[in-house]
Amino acid sequence: MFERAIATAAKAAKAAKADVSIVTTGDLASTRRLALRHLPSDRLVIRAQVGADFTERYRGAFEAEFAAGKQQVVVIGSDTPELSEDDLCGAFASLERSSNRSDAQPSAVIGPSLDGGYYLLGLSRFSVAPFVGVRFGGDDVATTTAAALGAEGYTLHQLPPLLDLDGAKDARALLRRLRGANRKSDAALTGALQRLLSFTDTELHGAADELVLFQLLRPSFARGPPASF
Repeated sequence: MFERAIATAAKAAKAAKADVSIVTTGDLASTRRLALRHLPSDRLVIRAQVGADFTERYRGAFEAEFAAGKQQVVVIGSDTPELSEDDLCGAFASLERSSNRSDAQPSAVIGPSLDGGYYLLGLSRFSVAPFVGVRFGGDDVATTTAAALGAEGYTLHQLPPLLDLDGAKDARALLRRLRGANRKSDAALTGALQRLLSFTDTELHGAADELVLFQLLRPSFARGPPASF
């Protein structure tokens, strides 16, 4: 699933003229080798996550990109397999439209998950608002985050809700839906879900529903000023 997320991001990055940063808890060298299958080295950064908990690591991904001079930052995870390059391009487009407004308000985009969280967050300017007083892991994360950004004066665009995979139960539900739709375009994802479920069932001897299938791998996709600036 991680490579699928990278491949999706690579296509969107090309269309949106974006750079890609992968902020990971995994091995940096192997992550880079994997990413280079899909991305040119001059548009790619691999960094280790920094922070004591999820909130600090997630906030740190945004802070690092804006500190590096990025003008728009969109952060996703690797556990939303139906996320498409069109979704990512749409996120950047919404930030671009808001940035071009005469009132110069900061803008944000959020992609809510079906469980109440979110699979994507994009900002045109850094703020601590999305990370203060938000209880990550609850069923109101998306609405609380949206309210916090609104209170800070951000114009907010919302993407369609998508399913993220927090455990084998979610993976099975998505697999059933994909099989019911019977679309050829979903064949690769169907195969990946089948392999994933087979692996977890084998390893955990039927206790897969309690497994968090995806470690915290939070790639960030950021667009900065043109190279000539």
